[in-house]
Amino acid sequence: IKGYNVVTTDIPKLIPFVDDIITMNKEIYSKSSQSKVIKLSWENKEDIDTVKKLNNNEAYDLIIGSELIYLDDLFDDLINTLRELSNEKTVILMSYKVRLQEMVDDFISKVSQYFKIEYINNELLNETYPRPEKMKLIRLYKIK
Repeated sequence: IKGYNVVTTDIPKLIPFVDDIITMNKEIYSKSSQSKVIKLSWENKEDIDTVKKLNNNEAYDLIIGSELIYLDDLFDDLINTLRELSNEKTVILMSYKVRLQEMVDDFISKVSQYFKIEYINNELLNETYPRPEKMKLIRLYKIK
């Protein structure tokens, strides 16, 4: 995080908790880093535009998401948000817990229309997560 501009997003009701986490970990931030915490509802174009403006309306270099594949009604909005905030050089890392394989398959089918998907070996998860077979990590690259 040192020396980078970091934008952390979440749904509006969780923003106070995210702010607290950032404050508790302020020692990992340097004076050359900037961190902003803002709301982002994937279906809200105004929220997406605000996130874009924080990066001068340019694509982000890195997008990290965790536990985003949980409600299939929001898949199209999530994918649209990722498309809006990225370009072909953006690296998107996503971890998710497999709750329903059909739901994951649906997301993968939809996202693969716009992004190349790489599955990351989950050996690291074996050390930190009690049921690593349920956790997955993927890397997405936007297709031109």
